[in-house]
Amino acid sequence: MWLAFAQSPLPAVHEGFVDVPGAKVFYRDYGGGGVPIVFLHAYTGTADAWEYQIPAFTGAGYRFVAYDRRGFGRTAGDANGPASTSPDDLLKLV
Repeated sequence: MWLAFAQSPLPAVHEGFVDVPGAKVFYRDYGGGGVPIVFLHAYTGTADAWEYQIPAFTGAGYRFVAYDRRGFGRTAGDANGPASTSPDDLLKLV
């Protein structure tokens, strides 16, 4: 049996890019004055993977931030730029 869940409207989102060595990291920030939580997608995913969790966390007062890891989604690395690791990219985003 399929259950239908009511979707809460998503809060306003700010999207942008953060310059990191060798790439521009795409992120979505759903704002809010609460404690920020950064969501990291699985190896082959994107920030879109968290779509259904946004209302629960923002509704509980948290600031919801998700980003596309290097080489996935809207984040592309520069083939001629310096290599970086996911932790380096995350630190620049934060």
